[in-house]
Amino acid sequence: MQIFSNFLLPTVVLGAAFSAQAANIGPDRGGQLKEYLRHRAQLEASGERVVIDKICASACLVYTSLPNSCVTPSTTLMLHAGQHATRLGSVLYAARLPEGMSNYWVSNFANRPRSNSVHHIRAGTAARLGWEIRLCKQG
Repeated sequence: MQIFSNFLLPTVVLGAAFSAQAANIGPDRGGQLKEYLRHRAQLEASGERVVIDKICASACLVYTSLPNSCVTPSTTLMLHAGQHATRLGSVLYAARLPEGMSNYWVSNFANRPRSNSVHHIRAGTAARLGWEIRLCKQG
């Protein structure tokens, strides 16, 4: 993570083992939703392939619904209730998650603000459960 203007910004490393043409995200433990939504819009507009790897937590999960993204099967996805979320923030967040993940988040966290509970799930398991994330093809 990088600190900029009192906001945590996602760490994006260009290149790496998966593809020289990809934006690689992870490990990423989340941060301010507003900054992630802004960065997500930039990645979507660029059309650049986005590879999510290792850990993707909290606000990072908005990248999983990008049409140009994939998640490595061993990536740990971490969901929790918003700590300072407004109703609008919760709606915006849920709308930027893949449908299956969004349904799970709404069922488990949307009505429990400031809950300390964090759910961990491997991306491969999430895909088998129908969370509608694209797994990266490795090799």
